[in-house]
Amino acid sequence: MTWQRFLSCYIDDRTGRWAHRTGEIFEDDMDTRNRLEEALAQFEAALTQVEQACGSLISETEALDALKAENAQLKQAQAKLENELQTLKARAADLAEANRQVLARIDAAMSRIRKVLGEEA
Repeated sequence: MTWQRFLSCYIDDRTGRWAHRTGEIFEDDMDTRNRLEEALAQFEAALTQVEQACGSLISETEALDALKAENAQLKQAQAKLENELQTLKARAADLAEANRQVLARIDAAMSRIRKVLGEEA
């Protein structure tokens, strides 16, 4: 029996027997019913597998979307931190230069003080 023919089957309410949409009624033997019920059970099992696979795919897609959003946030945080680091490096360079200038002034002042003290002695 082809799937198309199987899918066009139903149970006739008047007779309680399997029938096609065309109106043809199946033979009333147990072998036909058993084969039809087995095919229906296989179809339901396959449908369950498809539903499970779809559910897994949806879950994986949602997890992937969440990871993409988190990745974008982390990239923004990284860019902000890199900017702050560059600012701090520039500030440290400015402070080092100011320190060098202050040390030069202190050294010059100490030299003048020694010179003045040396002249007075």
